[in-house]
Amino acid sequence: MRQGTRGSVDAVTPELLQLASAGSIPDIILLAAVIRGGKCSLEVLNVAFKFLRPGLVPTVDRSRSDFRQPIDRAINCLAILDNACQQAASDSLIKAGLIDHLIENVDGICCWINFCLLIPDFVPT
Repeated sequence: MRQGTRGSVDAVTPELLQLASAGSIPDIILLAAVIRGGKCSLEVLNVAFKFLRPGLVPTVDRSRSDFRQPIDRAINCLAILDNACQQAASDSLIKAGLIDHLIENVDGICCWINFCLLIPDFVPT
């Protein structure tokens, strides 16, 4: 059982989904931890892809302090996607949801990959 900001959580609850969907970093981290091991759902995928949109990728003209929250959200959302990809091997519903989201958000995924590759040049720390 995991101890989160909202008490003991060992399953995805509507409250956890709502808080994570609102952008709460501790709750996104908790969501990623709770689904580890094959408990992902389409609702969880919706939360993950919400924070992997191209418009949320920090630009180099932003202050370094503005980078932290979007990066924290994206890293944990990518952890959710990693778990979902592993689950998709045996869960056709998750596989279909992943495909739909990836097709819809290919620009976002590419923007985040580009950001991850370029950011060390601008923010070496």
